[in-house]
Order: sequence, then C-alpha cells, then structure tokens
Amino acid sequence: MILASVEKLLSDFRPEHSEFQMENFIIGGGHPWGQYKQALRELSARHHAMVESGEQIKKLKDEIARERRRWFNGRSVIEIEKRLDNAKRERKSKAREYLTFYRIARDLKRQLGEISPQRRRELEADMWLDKARRMAASMPRARSPTARPRSTCASTRSTSAWSSPICASTCTRGPAQG
Repeated sequence: MILASVEKLLSDFRPEHSEFQMENFIIGGGHPWGQYKQALRELSARHHAMVESGEQIKKLKDEIARERRRWFNGRSVIEIEKRLDNAKRERKSKAREYLTFYRIARDLKRQLGEISPQRRRELEADMWLDKARRMAASMPRARSPTARPRSTCASTRSTSAWSSPICASTCTRGPAQG
C-alpha cells in the first residue's frame, strides 16, 4: 500500500532542472553570444550522456535477446530488463534537459547567424564590453574624498553622517558602539 502511494508521489518528481531554471539561471541573461556559448557547453555535456545512454540501452537489449536465444533463463532476463527499464527512465529524464538546451542553442544561433572567425572575435569583444559595462553599473559609487564617515546614531539607530549639525543637535549620545 505504501509503495503504491510513494510511486504515485514520485511520478511528480523530476530530477533534472526545470525549463524555467535552464532558461533563466543556467543560460541566464546577458549578451546573446555568452548565452549561446553556455547553451553549447550544456548541450555538449548532455549530448555525450545521451549517446552513452543510447549505447547502454542497445547493449542491454542485445543481452536480453542473447539470453532468450541461449536458454530459458527467466531470472537473468528479468534482472537485465529491470536494468533496461532504469536506463530508459534515466534517459527520458536527461532528454528533457537535452532538448531544452538544444532549443535554446538553436534559437540563439538563428539570432547570431553564421560564426566566422571574424564574427567570433567581434562577438567576444561585444560580450566582454557588455559584461564590463554591467559590472561597472552595478558597483557602488565611490565616495567623495571630502565625505564624512557614516555612522549609526546611538539614539535613533539611523544611519547618517553623525557629525552633521542636525544629528549633533538632536543626539547627545554620539555614535553607536558596535
């Protein structure tokens, strides 16, 4: 009874990344060339896994056929069939990621067009310039050399330039300790 309940619950389980996660966090935003390169890295890793799992499934099918021809050896065939079912289940799970990264890479390739050596250099330069601009824009602004240090007021716990006339006139306790 509990096994059936667990199997029903596990039917909702997806060990792979969600499509949303792949599109927004693994590939993410930024320059299309950088997205394309990341999509290709992810696709490459999954491509090799798909090829290997396909070979494993073929070997297991061949092994089952060999065992059935040789002897009536039901137990070994059942064990091999269980391994085959597991391999198929794992391949199906990996195929979702594989196909999502394929779709993302294909769409980005359409956007970028043909990649000649010259185009690759241009895209690399554009990507790194874009990244530098975004990093510079996200950095906190440098303080003026004449700016007073900020501290927390001991009375109000507000952050301000403590030695300003306003804070000094309203707070007699000085900056907060620690």
